[in-house]
Amino acid sequence: MPTAMRKRLLATLLLTLPGRPEAAPVDLTYTVYAAGLRIMEVTARLDLGDDRYRIEATTRTVGAAALFARSTQVTMVEGGWRGPEPVPRRYRADGTLRGEPRHVHIDFDGRRPLLRRVEPPNDVEREAVPEAMLPGSVDALSALARMMRLAGMEGSCDARASTFDGRRLQAWRSRTEGVERLTVRSIRFDGTVLRCGFEGRVVAGFRNGDPRGDAARPFGGTAWLGTVSPFLPPVPVRLEFDTRWFGTARAELEGVATPPVTAP
Repeated sequence: MPTAMRKRLLATLLLTLPGRPEAAPVDLTYTVYAAGLRIMEVTARLDLGDDRYRIEATTRTVGAAALFARSTQVTMVEGGWRGPEPVPRRYRADGTLRGEPRHVHIDFDGRRPLLRRVEPPNDVEREAVPEAMLPGSVDALSALARMMRLAGMEGSCDARASTFDGRRLQAWRSRTEGVERLTVRSIRFDGTVLRCGFEGRVVAGFRNGDPRGDAARPFGGTAWLGTVSPFLPPVPVRLEFDTRWFGTARAELEGVATPPVTAP
């Protein structure tokens, strides 16, 4: 049996949850560090069913990062599945940056994003993304949901995506780098993970005045996906990624909780 096939079979056997119970929302909490300092906190509620998905994430800068650029944002997407492919229906991102409101609302007509609201207007800070480049793109949360679904279904994270956040269009790709053992003390996790490398680059929607070469330079990272809940496929338990201002940052999963079901 070829080596690549053996690795994929091993990943599938180790990471797929047989008989996974019916989906239920799960809350994940991450802390992001750079240069040994806390710079961001992220809380996410994942509700990933067999035929639909919903993700809501709240991010806020803390510590030195908050002094540099105080930011809070709530991002939400909901959609369905076509096999392993996400079909987003509605995306919302609402928050503040340095005290100024920022909003992006996108509806999807099939795989075509329709920009319903963007504040401040794009022409204030960025070049417009050509309409002809938008069909087939999804939001970044949907792309992440796809990577997790592939990890659960196939033990692989080999994928490509075009992501649109209402301002920038980015080309993303992820690749399977192997299976390894990882300990994450913050959540008492000690188990097998799927190691996934990823890379992204801006292809349209460049900031006005930025040197094009610098703005189009690829940025990348590594995600370690592990099983932390019977209601979810493998999720990132650790990430390392490039940032524009802080060099390489690291995100650690620090909390996993299943919220109580509210009676109708």
